[in-house]
Amino acid sequence: MPEDGMSAKKRNLHKYLSTQYLKTIQKTKEVKEDIEAIKKCTQRSDEELQQWVTDVRQWAVDTPDYFRTDDPVALQHLIEGLFLGIQQKKRDLYRVTDRNKQRHKIRRRIREDKKKLFNAISQYNDLPTTTESVDSVEDLLAAESPIWHWDSEPDTSLGMKKKVFDKVMQLERLIEEEAILLEEMKQHWTHLFCISQFDF
Repeated sequence: MPEDGMSAKKRNLHKYLSTQYLKTIQKTKEVKEDIEAIKKCTQRSDEELQQWVTDVRQWAVDTPDYFRTDDPVALQHLIEGLFLGIQQKKRDLYRVTDRNKQRHKIRRRIREDKKKLFNAISQYNDLPTTTESVDSVEDLLAAESPIWHWDSEPDTSLGMKKKVFDKVMQLERLIEEEAILLEEMKQHWTHLFCISQFDF
């Protein structure tokens, strides 16, 4: 008797899992190479990069939505944080393609954050201690990685740390996916073996 569609899918599942596993292995290799390239470029150790990951996590917790202050350093951190937050939300927006409600929510948050960024930039530029003004919101967002004039070491800017953070998080997800695929392949091969015992 011909096997039904579900049985055929189960029998061919090993091909799909194998393909996905190979893709995951290749992507993991590429991300590891990216991280090594960043280490070489910035001349940082594994421990220092891990500290950057911790810094970004702390930034996500500590960055306020809005505040008024005459502290230029606090405003600099706020401006960088809001900029990176908007960039991240834009990337999230591109990934969400089938949920109109979620896309609307992200767009609303982007508009709100742009207003906060505008206010933070205005506060900073109005400070009597400011010797070099920050560009407009539009000009900042048009740049993929703006160079902040207060960064004495661009390689250790929050933007660079966020880049490392994203790579490390991506690597962790890939390693987790690899483990899941291995477990699924193990279960599937066990299933096929059990079926084969009844085929004779």
